[in-house]
Amino acid sequence: MNSLKEILASLSLGMFFLFASSDLMSAHAQSDTLSTGTARELTKAFELIQAAGDNAGDPEFRQAIAIIEQLFRDRGDRMTPYDKATSYELLGNYKFQIQPPDYSGALRAFENALAQNALPEARATQIRYNIAQLYFQEERYPEARRFLQEFIRIQQNAGVSINSNTWYLLAAANTALEDYRGARSPMENALRAHEQEVAAGTTTRKKSYYDLMNAIYSQVGANSERGDLLVRMISFFPEDTSYWTQLAGSYSQAGRDEDAAAVVELAYKNGFITDETRIIQLVQYYSLLNNPYRGGVLLEREMAAGNVQRTQKNLELLAQMWNLAREQKKAAAVLTEAAAMSADGELYYRLGQVYFADEQWREAEENLNNALNRGGLTGRQRANIWLLIGNARYNIDTNSPTQRARAREAWRRVGSTSGATNADRQAAAGWINYVNAVERTECNQDTVERTVKLDNYRKDRASCESIIAIADRADTDFSTGFSQERIEQCRALISSVIDEDTSIITYADGTVDGEPAPGFCQ
Repeated sequence: MNSLKEILASLSLGMFFLFASSDLMSAHAQSDTLSTGTARELTKAFELIQAAGDNAGDPEFRQAIAIIEQLFRDRGDRMTPYDKATSYELLGNYKFQIQPPDYSGALRAFENALAQNALPEARATQIRYNIAQLYFQEERYPEARRFLQEFIRIQQNAGVSINSNTWYLLAAANTALEDYRGARSPMENALRAHEQEVAAGTTTRKKSYYDLMNAIYSQVGANSERGDLLVRMISFFPEDTSYWTQLAGSYSQAGRDEDAAAVVELAYKNGFITDETRIIQLVQYYSLLNNPYRGGVLLEREMAAGNVQRTQKNLELLAQMWNLAREQKKAAAVLTEAAAMSADGELYYRLGQVYFADEQWREAEENLNNALNRGGLTGRQRANIWLLIGNARYNIDTNSPTQRARAREAWRRVGSTSGATNADRQAAAGWINYVNAVERTECNQDTVERTVKLDNYRKDRASCESIIAIADRADTDFSTGFSQERIEQCRALISSVIDEDTSIITYADGTVDGEPAPGFCQ
């Protein structure tokens, strides 16, 4: 939205009163109204301008001013109030039209004209309006407001309609005085009158009217009225993308996020939104409305088209969209690109989290380590990274004693990291205790299995000793009741040796049955 200062600066004065030749000649003919000497000099001044016609410029107006000022020097004491008032009236008009305009001189002339209290009411009223405009030009807003209010009162009492420019000027004066509530009603009147004038074909539609009304509604918090106004402004001036954005913002403030997104999307589809800032805004609306995939597609397309730069910030937003859309592989690829641009480890930290969420444990560990190496992280972040590294290492191979040991090493780093919270330390300790408990269970199970194996070995050996004794006593033709295979198995068993501590059996041919207990059980 244009600032109030910009809106006020755009206001141009339009002096509506010019002393017409017919008025001057009529006054000249009435000697009891305008003295002959004064009429003669004013006619000379006026004819300079009239002779130049449409080509009247700075030289003619300055010559006319010189004639009137000389008139005051020559006849000032002898001039009637009406002579003075008329002369000042014309002088004010001419001072306004020189280049650059002499606003202060015109203002003094009109004030002097009014002070004579000798002009017909219609002309005096018009001068009040001219004075109001000049006060505004001089940034004397209290005086401008006072004269405008007086002008409006007189016109309304006379049953004369107030045109849009008058209401607009009063609203602008109040706005300059930061009286926004006082500005609201005059500006609403101005806008109604303006639209009637547009409909009648007497003027063209002016954006400045709508801009000022929009600014006033914003200042007084008239969000509903402002929303309706912005809809009309968009229909009149669709190419002004700021109106689309303001309408979206108005809806957003009212909690109408879906409507806000719809407005920005409509502007985008109609080609009114092509700049990066507003494209990003639309992407963020998609995220707000739980449609991050659509935002990701849009942002990726606009980056490919070159409308949105592939800056670190924009890549982070794209990664966020893919992450929220559970497109982890796409998110990881974009974050990898963004992380390479980063001066600290923040993005590698996020990239590690993405891989972690996707259960790509080795990639998660690698990028989390990159984050630590790049630096620039808070103590809390470092503690969380060590916690995640520990989990990643453990999940690479939950049955690997080596990975378990590496995981415990990472979890222990959590406790020694400055900035770690009690929750961080408790989580790390909980994982260490869990893995220790798993290993204790595995050790207990291993011990039971080795004890059972040793008992079974002893029983089998005793049984085999009996079988071999029977086989050795039997004649070759005598049937022992045991197969030759069983007898051979028994002979192998009897020739073997078992380690009582490990239950590892070593056979005569050097083969081994069993393996040492895991290192964590020893």
